[in-house]
Amino acid sequence: METVALVASVFLVGLTVSGLAGAAMEAGSGERLMFRAPYVRGDRLLLSIGATGLAGPFMIVNEALAFGQDLSGSAARIAAALAVAAVWIFALGLVALAVLRGIDAI
Repeated sequence: METVALVASVFLVGLTVSGLAGAAMEAGSGERLMFRAPYVRGDRLLLSIGATGLAGPFMIVNEALAFGQDLSGSAARIAAALAVAAVWIFALGLVALAVLRGIDAI
């Protein structure tokens, strides 16, 4: 039971980090968060990588929803995109907790 609680906690931390970053980016620009400008740009590569690292799952879900609204979107492709977002959220939660644990140790 502890393992389930730990996995759920890590996932929820990642979901929170991604959601907060994505919501802040959308609020700041006024545009929907997707893998295109103004969020991903070649002239601001490091900023784009950082933003994508934090809000990437949010971007993937937005892209999957936009793809699903189109009649050509297949359920398998949308499910695959959501699975990738879930793995990314879990990895982001692990990184966020590791950073917080490192800060706590200082």
